[in-house]
Order: sequence, then structure tokens, then C-alpha cells
Amino acid sequence: MSASARRVLPPPSYVRRSGRAHQAPPPPSYMWYQGLERKWERVNERRREDRQNVHSLTLATYNVLSDQQVRLNSQLYRHLPEHILSWRYRSQLIVQEVAFFNSDVLCLQEVDERHYHHYFAPMLNGYGYTGWYEKRTGDKPDGCAIFWKYDVFQRALAKSVRFRVPGCDVLDRDNVGIIVILKIKRSGLPHDFPIAICVATTHLLFNEKRGDIKLAQLVLLFTEISRACEQFRLQNPRHHVFLLFCGDLNICPFSPLYSFITTGTIRYQGMNRTTLSGQQRSQELQGAIASHYQLRYPLLPDWMNIDHNCCYRPHHSTHHSTHQQKARHSTSEEDAARVLDLRHGFGFSSAYAHVTPTRQLEMTTFLLNGTKNTVDYIFYTSSPLNTDRHHRPHPKMELTDRRSLISGDCLRMIGALPNSLMPSDHQALQARFKLSIPRRHDRTAVRSRSVYS
Repeated sequence: MSASARRVLPPPSYVRRSGRAHQAPPPPSYMWYQGLERKWERVNERRREDRQNVHSLTLATYNVLSDQQVRLNSQLYRHLPEHILSWRYRSQLIVQEVAFFNSDVLCLQEVDERHYHHYFAPMLNGYGYTGWYEKRTGDKPDGCAIFWKYDVFQRALAKSVRFRVPGCDVLDRDNVGIIVILKIKRSGLPHDFPIAICVATTHLLFNEKRGDIKLAQLVLLFTEISRACEQFRLQNPRHHVFLLFCGDLNICPFSPLYSFITTGTIRYQGMNRTTLSGQQRSQELQGAIASHYQLRYPLLPDWMNIDHNCCYRPHHSTHHSTHQQKARHSTSEEDAARVLDLRHGFGFSSAYAHVTPTRQLEMTTFLLNGTKNTVDYIFYTSSPLNTDRHHRPHPKMELTDRRSLISGDCLRMIGALPNSLMPSDHQALQARFKLSIPRRHDRTAVRSRSVYS
């Protein structure tokens, strides 16, 4: 072990010498204050007699604020003394919070590469996690990571997605994503209901005016998710695959890009790239209506071989010139609309409502410069991917609880993020899901049919 790896802070006293926690870790110190407790919020109270609950899982996502980003953007954190911003101070609070959440799956963004290898990986291994990491391309020092409990899941597939594609104008940035497919080891499921979870996380481009780039990054990631699930299905045809997608997406709730994720469709041609993410205020949009801000078809060059359903075309499909000719000469309005719409068939729902019961907007980030938005998300699918929902029984995944967010009023009281209590400029999100199967089903019929069409 290198000298830098040996400088990892020692595990807290509630961790066994073997590295596994033997009692619940204490909550982060800020949770002792009224209004900052971050309790579980019950979402689904229904109990269905026709279904049997067989497994529950939790997922958390957290932009931990890269130490290098703190140094490069020091003007955003000038309200804090240097020791509060130091990695030594913040890292202890981050791991304390992560350990308290104790999620089965943990997705992190803005993880410096050296901190992944010398801090997060060895420390979280002590809590029963193993992980996958991808650094941003170019000279960027940070990236994304996914950790999962190795006694709960077996990794079946892992891949990194780089959003810099040479020759593509809207894929010219260094952001990355990660896709991991995990088989559940001990789910209590009958043998005819094997389940896998596909987890994807990313940190999309920040630039508020370049919604076209964020859309292209989403399309590429969704296309790679489709390919990964297809590859997994070829080797595991009986598995039911659910999808969890999370991260710092740098988009606002109910914006066109948010709607693309949740509705599965967007007609982007002619849309203003500065409004796609919903981050810009109305007064900032003046002068941003010139034609060169409008998106045109196609978003991605045809040589990337990605169709309008966010899938790779088969190798035997027609060449790009034939494809463009068909689109150009189509006389059917329906066919033209189908080509000009971007679609995906995941059927995402958001784990968070984005609006409080008092009709206040939730916020996951609150900065000194006045920025306060929801930009972090957890999306999930309630039905397995590519399952015939009408002709066969299948398991379901339902959201049952989510970790409450600290309100904007409370954040104003304790100060902009980060601060002496909260180590990042983002709040962590966490959700709990239950997996259930039909209580009565014809097992003979189920075994005789393939899970996927």
C-alpha cells in the first residue's frame, strides 16, 4: 500500500476490526438541529393483498463537491474559513453522512480520482461496499462512482460512458456516466422471478445555456443503457431488469429536459437551447432568441448510428444517406413526427415531488451567489424493462420512502452550502424501494415463456 493510501482516516469506533459496521452509526451532527433531521418520508402506504413483498433496497446519490473544484472556484466559497473547506475536514463529514444513510447502492459525483483510490474505496470497503469509478476525460480531476453492498449484489456488468465524441459538435465536453447491472444475491424470490437492477449515474454539463449538449449527453447515456441491458438479457434471458437513474443532472424540475426523462419524448427541432434545462431566469433570456440558438434536426450525426428511440441501429440497417433520404421525402406526417421526436421507453418516475406540501419548491443546492435549485434526481422504473405487462405476471418495484430535504428557510438560517455542518454544496438524496411479486400465479405458464420478447 502506498504512503498516500495509508493516510486514509481511521474508521470510526463503531466499525469492527474486520471492517464491517456492527452497530448503527450516529447521524451527522447537523441532523441534531430542529428542521435539519432529514427523516424518512413515507410515500406509499398502500398494501396490496394480491402481491407479496420479497425484497427492499435503498439508493442514495450525492455530489460530494470535488476538492479540486473548491480550489478552482474559490469565489463561490469565500464565506468559509480555509479549514472548513479543507478536504480533511469535509471528508470526515461526507463519510459520516454516507455511513448513516447506509444505502444498498451509493452513487457519487465530483469524486477526485486520487480521493476515490486513496479514500472512498478503502473507507467504504470497510462498510461493505465495492465500486466502479470513471474520471472525466481531458484534464478534469474528478468523476463519478457507483458503490454497492457486496453481500447484497453481484456485479453482472459495468461500463463507463464518455460524452466526448470526436467529430460531434454537441458531444465535445468531458462529462461521463456509469452503468452497472447488479444481480440480487438473496432476494427471497422464487426461481422464476430472478431480478437485476441496472443503476446509471452521471454529472451532466453545468453550462445553463447549452441545453443541446445536455440533451445529447442524455441521449448517448440512454442509448448505452439500452445496449447494456440488451447485452445482459442475451446472457440472462430470464432476469427481470429494473432501472435506477440518478445524479447531478444540472436541469430544473418540469423543464423540457426533465419532461424528456419522465415522459419519454421530446420534439426538439426549433427549441431554444438556452431554455431546455430551465436554469436561466426570464430576464437572462433576452437576446437569446436568435436562430443560431435553435436546435435543428438531426441532433446527433447519423454516423453515430443512434436512432430516435435512443437505441443503436442494427449493423445491417441502411446507411446514413438512405436514412436521411427517407426522412426528407416522407409524405406521412406521422412518420415525420416519429423521426423528429426523440424517445425512450424506460418509463421513469421521480422519487422526489420537487414541491413541498406547502407548495414551496424543493432545493438540493443553495449557494452563496444566490443559486438555489433542484438539480439532483433519482428516477426509477416500476416495471421491468421490455416485459410484456399485459400477458404475464411480473415483479414490480415501488417507491416506499424518501429522505426528506432540508428546506430553503432552514438552509438560509445555517448559511449557504457548504458550511461547517454540511460538507458539500449539494444535499444527498436517498430513496427506498420494495420489490414485490404476484401472490398467486401460474408458475408453469411463467416457466414456459421467455421473460423478454
